[in-house]
Amino acid sequence: KSDLLTDRGKGLKRRAGEMNLLDSIRTWGSDSIRNWDMTPGARFCIRFLLTCAIAFTALELFPVYFYYAINRLNAARTRPLLSIAAMGPEVNGLVIVLDGFPAQVIGECSAVFLSVLPLAFIFAYPSHWRQKTIGWITGISLLFSVNLIRIALLVFVGARVPRWFEWIH
Repeated sequence: KSDLLTDRGKGLKRRAGEMNLLDSIRTWGSDSIRNWDMTPGARFCIRFLLTCAIAFTALELFPVYFYYAINRLNAARTRPLLSIAAMGPEVNGLVIVLDGFPAQVIGECSAVFLSVLPLAFIFAYPSHWRQKTIGWITGISLLFSVNLIRIALLVFVGARVPRWFEWIH
């Protein structure tokens, strides 16, 4: 028996076991990436880069009021941190005023864009979805908490040593 196959009346011949482009497209599915002959490191890099690209694109498409709500929450949560140090900041929407120094919390002040990197890293790492979910929630919580401390410190520096604010910011 010949090891050449004919492609259903099209007159194309190929060796048994070979796939043409059309066969590849037909068999494309969720297992395709797992079955490629690539190292785990290469698979990780591809997943990481794709997740970053999709997440950053999605964040750019979110409406402005999405970031407004997060920034307003950041400004409101900064007040207790500054109050711990016996300071009485005033918070009005996105603006934090400490000893006459106003600071506005803008989109770049939030940890939303920064949270894409741990999300992509955790998603790309080969582990169970439950572990990924726990890791992402823990990581994002820590990231947002540290970001609040960063905002409070920036406002503090701006109020106490204004000439250092731009350098530290």
